[in-house]
Amino acid sequence: MGSEMCIRDRLGAAILALPDGEYSHTVWMDDDGLGGDPLPIRATLHVVGEVLSLDFAGSGPQSRGGFNLLPSGVMATVGYAVKALLDPDLPPNSGLFDAIQLRIPEGTILNPHFPAAVGARTTTCQKLASAIFGALQPALPASRAMAASHDILASMVFGGDGADGRPYVYLETIGGGNGALTDADGMDGAHCHITNSLNTPAEAVENSYPLRVVEYALVEGSGGAGAMRGGMGIARELEAVGAPASFSSRGDNFKTAPSGAHGGGEGGRARVILHPDTPDPQIMDTKQRRIALAAGARVRLETPGGGGYGAPADRPIAALAADLADGRINHALAIKTYGEALTAKAKAMIPALP
Repeated sequence: MGSEMCIRDRLGAAILALPDGEYSHTVWMDDDGLGGDPLPIRATLHVVGEVLSLDFAGSGPQSRGGFNLLPSGVMATVGYAVKALLDPDLPPNSGLFDAIQLRIPEGTILNPHFPAAVGARTTTCQKLASAIFGALQPALPASRAMAASHDILASMVFGGDGADGRPYVYLETIGGGNGALTDADGMDGAHCHITNSLNTPAEAVENSYPLRVVEYALVEGSGGAGAMRGGMGIARELEAVGAPASFSSRGDNFKTAPSGAHGGGEGGRARVILHPDTPDPQIMDTKQRRIALAAGARVRLETPGGGGYGAPADRPIAALAADLADGRINHALAIKTYGEALTAKAKAMIPALP
């Protein structure tokens, strides 16, 4: 009990340091897992003295797909977000919630009626964390501002019987770009928020499964433009070797995109590309139910980049030059997003770069 009271008092002091007021932010999922319109995840925060209240009214209705989140998952995500933003070193126990009040309306994607599919809830957790981050940022010091990260858990699943007749299932979760900060570019190719899972080496995949990793790389131009650039998403392309396979994927941000902050640009969107090596590649939704792949067929998943921070015109010339030299952005996209004059100055610096 003493430890819980200490945590409550410590968090209460951090909340007390915030200006009293109401803060709201809405993020969007592409759909509820079975198509349709974009679905909102809305967080409204009330700060009164040492008490922080979170109200999720305005979030979308219960999902027809597997993206529903139960209140226990909401609590876990709230605990992470509040701890990360207000006191990262705060030990996690029940005292953390003594200073927090929650309202989670029933029948929403955050508190569905039974029975409800929940198998793909992690991306909903990611979006919820992003909504809380966005809502609380106006109450935080400007130095701690951050653009949106990729805010999903993208996964690809292959399965079938190999050429030797042995069945297999290969699951991989893929990171993306994190949001830019006031004084730093976003992290490239990283997981965010509540996930920190897989990063299987290509050699391990090819030794264990009838699959070939054709490419594992950062997605050129996927980081949102800004004075500080958003982190870059990841491309992972695999080929079924020697036998047919099945493929499915889960994700989001195929239609929507991570938002920038203070004039920064959006991060790149997610894509699933079937037959990317042919003259007729097929761009598919990231919430892709199982499809059949012939032997030799390829699938490519590209995850979103993070949002940029600050006006692109304020990007340091040396930073843009380094991005061009490293292939993080091509010349045409640099002109489109940063302007011809800034791009020309950056390009002139490239021979002088170490």
